[in-house]
Amino acid sequence: MHDTPSDVSDGEARSTFADDAAQAAPRAGRVGLSGDALLTAVTTAMVALHLRHHHRVPTTAKTQLLGGELLACTLEGIYTDVEKTMIELQNYDVVERTRLTFQTAMRHRFIESVERLSGREVTSFVSNLHVGPDMAVELFMLGPERDRRVATAALGDSGAQRSSSAPQAGGGVAGSRTKTSTDR
Repeated sequence: MHDTPSDVSDGEARSTFADDAAQAAPRAGRVGLSGDALLTAVTTAMVALHLRHHHRVPTTAKTQLLGGELLACTLEGIYTDVEKTMIELQNYDVVERTRLTFQTAMRHRFIESVERLSGREVTSFVSNLHVGPDMAVELFMLGPERDRRVATAALGDSGAQRSSSAPQAGGGVAGSRTKTSTDR
């Protein structure tokens, strides 16, 4: 898990994820990561995209690989203060419509990130969000693995602790979770 202490400011938390994303960035082109390295890199990339475009770090983010071909990233604590106000005023549809329209326009960036990190084609991408609890789910169906060299270099350690959940019987699930505490 990647925890930012509760006494860390939002700016410092943003810097932590920006640093993580910058460490992954030099590996331009198709990287072909696998296992925990892939899950951590995808989680970091999704958080970095969220920060860049929504100016907010999700409170938690987790990526899992299901059955070797479905990458699922969940981001919680995603809404901005303006969106939270709109939700409190029961204007869910406005928030949902705006987020989904934006997500559709930006889908190529999400797909490119996963293709670059996994070294595999994304054959399908589904993005959705939820209010109460506030969360987004990004699903990437990966194409078959091609003969490729798997990058084994670590993404670097920014002082953060990361862990992955162990594969579960029957489901072939592996996961990487990132948790931040940016809300006060």
